[in-house]
Amino acid sequence: MDAPHAVRAARFESLDGLRGVCALLVSLFHLNFLWHGYAAAFTRNSYLFVDFFFVLSGFVITHAYGRRIGSARTFAAFVVQRFGRLWPLQVFTLAVLLAIALAKVLAARLLNLDAGQDAFAGQMNPWALITNILLIHSLHVHSGLTWNSPSWSISVEFYTYLVFGAVLLLGFRLWRAAIVIVAAAFLLLVTWSTHGMDATYDFGMLRCLSGFFTGVLLYLATIGRGGFEAVRGGRRSDLAEVAAVGVGVGFVIAAGTTSLSFAAPFVFAMVIAAFARGRGILSRLLKTRPFQAIGRYSYSIYMVHFIVVLIAGMAAGVADRMLGTDFRVAGLDASGTPAQQIMFDNVWLTDLAAVAYVAVVVIASAWTYRFVELPGKAFFYRLARRWFAGRGAGDLGIGTQT
Repeated sequence: MDAPHAVRAARFESLDGLRGVCALLVSLFHLNFLWHGYAAAFTRNSYLFVDFFFVLSGFVITHAYGRRIGSARTFAAFVVQRFGRLWPLQVFTLAVLLAIALAKVLAARLLNLDAGQDAFAGQMNPWALITNILLIHSLHVHSGLTWNSPSWSISVEFYTYLVFGAVLLLGFRLWRAAIVIVAAAFLLLVTWSTHGMDATYDFGMLRCLSGFFTGVLLYLATIGRGGFEAVRGGRRSDLAEVAAVGVGVGFVIAAGTTSLSFAAPFVFAMVIAAFARGRGILSRLLKTRPFQAIGRYSYSIYMVHFIVVLIAGMAAGVADRMLGTDFRVAGLDASGTPAQQIMFDNVWLTDLAAVAYVAVVVIASAWTYRFVELPGKAFFYRLARRWFAGRGAGDLGIGTQT
């Protein structure tokens, strides 16, 4: 943990690529196209990759900030930076969804077109819009997911950052605090969750705490002990990486929403440990340009894909009404509730549409990464530097791009 700034600032490129893959898998989990892989257990259970994000977040945040928060000033700078990393894209996606809702209202009134559910019905109500803007929408204030459904995890992750920073600010031993938090959050989650590990708007904070601080413990047990270069060095780890992927895939297929799903943070911690060294055959693949690109876009992929799904559903609904097509069929959505799904006459065409969906999500995410994420992050990082960088500013870590 005493590694110099240059070492602490180094990136885990293989984990960046793996994060992008997991983001795409979550986007396929929410896709309501009846393609060949739709009903596969691996696809239906890919909600679990959110727990991979939580563990990885704890791992890299400890790497970037674990030795940098020791005063009220550095804590405040940390909070502003993390808020700036999450909030701009959250507000942008809300603005897009609000524009879509208003367009539905205008289309219904002016053109007599109905694209499906009422624009501001259910969880798409003004109060939920406010809680989303404030990032409190997944702190058990609603009875379901709201607006941009995947953003529930962004809400709880921000407040988990506050817990992490507070632990360091108050001078607690990080590893001791992490053990207590993981044990308490895990116990409460197992006791209260009625959907296995699939706790979101209700007990998602417990899910995030258990995953994030499992990542903290993983970092302290590996890199925190031997230093970044010590972990990155040594022999290649082809077998470890292949075995980790096999175990991870097998776990996702078997777990579902059963009690086994509660083991997700610990299984993904094993996967992250296998790839942290970045020296195996799969790591070399994940370090190639395409995987590094989707790794950079992973947050945007996670936040943008639901909007693409929504627009596709609206387009199918309009086509059915205006052209007499029958693209939509009755089925269940990702959470198991009744919902309209999309299927073409030929399932192979639906497969092609699923590929097109992934391409659109990646292209849109590349745009939001460049024009929303980066400028938004830079703006809040400048605020942190302006407000909190005084004497000793070199120790603040302000400006880190984690």
